[in-house]
Amino acid sequence: METRACFLFPFLAVRPLVTRARGRAFALVVVFLLYISLSPPLVVSTLAREGLFTSQAPTSVDASPSPSPTAAPSSSPSAAPASDRELILVKFKGGATSAAIDAAIASLGGDSVRDLPQIRTRVIAVPASERASTHAAKYAKHASVERAAPAVQLEAAGAPNDPGYAQQWALPKIAWDTAYSTVPIVSTAAIAVLDTGIDSSHPDLLGRVLVGRSFVGGVPTVDPNGHGTAVAGIAAAKVNNLIGMAGVAYNDAPLLPVQVLHSDGTGYDSDVVAGVLWAADNGANVILMGFSSRDFSAALQDAVNYAWSKGTVLVAATGNNATSAATYPAGMANVIGVAATDRNDVVTAASNTGSAAVAAPGVDIYATRPGATYANLTGTSASAAETAGLAALLIASGKSNSAASAQIRGATDPVAGRSFGRINVNKALTTVAAPQSTPAPTPTPAPSATSTAVAPASVPAAASVPAASSSPAP
Repeated sequence: METRACFLFPFLAVRPLVTRARGRAFALVVVFLLYISLSPPLVVSTLAREGLFTSQAPTSVDASPSPSPTAAPSSSPSAAPASDRELILVKFKGGATSAAIDAAIASLGGDSVRDLPQIRTRVIAVPASERASTHAAKYAKHASVERAAPAVQLEAAGAPNDPGYAQQWALPKIAWDTAYSTVPIVSTAAIAVLDTGIDSSHPDLLGRVLVGRSFVGGVPTVDPNGHGTAVAGIAAAKVNNLIGMAGVAYNDAPLLPVQVLHSDGTGYDSDVVAGVLWAADNGANVILMGFSSRDFSAALQDAVNYAWSKGTVLVAATGNNATSAATYPAGMANVIGVAATDRNDVVTAASNTGSAAVAAPGVDIYATRPGATYANLTGTSASAAETAGLAALLIASGKSNSAASAQIRGATDPVAGRSFGRINVNKALTTVAAPQSTPAPTPTPAPSATSTAVAPASVPAAASVPAASSSPAP
């Protein structure tokens, strides 16, 4: 205790030492005690070791708190894609070793960002320079891979955030909103738009328009008329991108621009035939033809049959001449002819009905326009575009062209006084349509000296064209 007291009261401890120490020893003791008294940290630490002093760490505004040893572990990092990458999910075969999996990823490209060993699946981030579906297709062909698919984006059910959606009365009418909220479509299906071209720079179509082909000496990704861009947007504008409008094909459907009509909206069946054949040979799952004619073209029927044999769904507008006479190509075998209805499911006064297999909204349909603008389109072209978007959803969900056609024709809502119904997207995707009797094809008339394909009119007014030509109508 005497030593401890010395540490606590260094100067008091000097007195007994003075009586016993002399000379140099006394001086050394004094110096030592003075040193101790001027070094409180040393004293405090010494006392603490002896259990005579308990210190509380001082608080400092600059001090960083030490991590708690009992802190909860951090959550697993999200596998959400960065802006320059997309995600695919790759399931490997049961016999694939870790080395084989790593080798496959190294050879095909991408980075494994999450391992899901319970289901033999890796989440792989791939460059956004190519579509995620393209990367997935490459992986699917690898010997070690069982299947591969792009990651599916999920969100709370509700309407899309496209600002123009409120103007798209037709989408809730055809139960598109229900399907969009509840029916995920993982794959895609390409829509070939045979028309006046597509403005590929439109923000609601940007990145969706593929390299196409012009058969009228133009540029397929430029639309000098506007009709092709309008129907392309109705069918497959980007959805939930905070821009413009929503297309019916909410599964990121690629668009093939096939320019078969001139800038004035007119063209010849010879160009349309070439366009149908080219689209069928270049990956089109759906062919949209927003034009019609009262004259039959045998060559066009041959081209339609060829495309059908390749698994393509063909959709055509019936036209806007207010007749019940047959029109073509809507009235041809293997083509879905589409009439136009209004907000009350009544066939519009201008819509042709003689070749209609189904109907779809066709009055004041919000549509994309060249130059990053929008406008309403009225007529059977808009109706056909909506139906083509539905066809793309069905094909992407795994239906064959014949099965998709049956669903479009059969899973409908009634149209008063008509033998055909109005399309219903949710029904077509979620129910099995009652078997439909195969419609008898319109009797093939003798070809005229000059065949015609008259397109339902250019935006915004209908066009009429001379024989041997084709042009768009609203």
